[in-house]
Amino acid sequence: MQPTISHLFQRATFLARLVRHSGGRYLRSRQIHPPLVVSYSGRTVLCQAPDSEETIGLYSEVIIDDCYGLLARRGKLKPGPVVDIGANIGLFACWVRVVSPLCSVIAYEPNPKARQWLDQNAASHQIEVRPVAVSRDGGSRHFNPDQLTTLGRLTDDPSGQVIETVAARDVADGREIEFLKVDCEGAEFEIFQDSSLLTRTKMIGLEYHLTASNTMELLCGLLADGGHRVTKIFPRGDYGTMWTERI
Repeated sequence: MQPTISHLFQRATFLARLVRHSGGRYLRSRQIHPPLVVSYSGRTVLCQAPDSEETIGLYSEVIIDDCYGLLARRGKLKPGPVVDIGANIGLFACWVRVVSPLCSVIAYEPNPKARQWLDQNAASHQIEVRPVAVSRDGGSRHFNPDQLTTLGRLTDDPSGQVIETVAARDVADGREIEFLKVDCEGAEFEIFQDSSLLTRTKMIGLEYHLTASNTMELLCGLLADGGHRVTKIFPRGDYGTMWTERI
């Protein structure tokens, strides 16, 4: 089957972004290998990461596609805290360092498999790591780290690893937040039940995860209760990404 004009345009756009955001290091996807080159407007950092297909996928989504909308909304950012809930290896945090270097970065990540990479990146790029998860009320919870560093999640299964969580109201020590990135495999529904985190957050880039009980209607209602309007949704079946801004 011959590729369509739309497909060719999308591919060309992707490759142009790939070259731009790697500072010319990567000319095609198969050249993406750690340390990952993250570049914008003459600023470049190297992100330490495992050499895997998962890493390539992360780079494509977070950096090339700007899935959380950090680059697209950079003009609205002022110096202040950017918070990363579910920081994984720290790729988004590195993205913040080049897109908005005057912002501070606080990264929450409970998964030790991801944190071995996150800690390396934090030491090099002024990222504050808090090695806990985020929940509505805080306290000890069970956690399933999964084989992939991107899929760890809170669980009610008592066989899970016991970890500490911080309450939503205490994220960033209760300060105003310029940008909140959230990718916590479904825990966003619990976290957003405490609207205090939303009311002190200016913009959100969120990966959402839907179930029979955790619906899009419920999620949008929680966001509205916290004073946020949804500006963009990129659905992918029962998950996707969403951008919001405080009203």
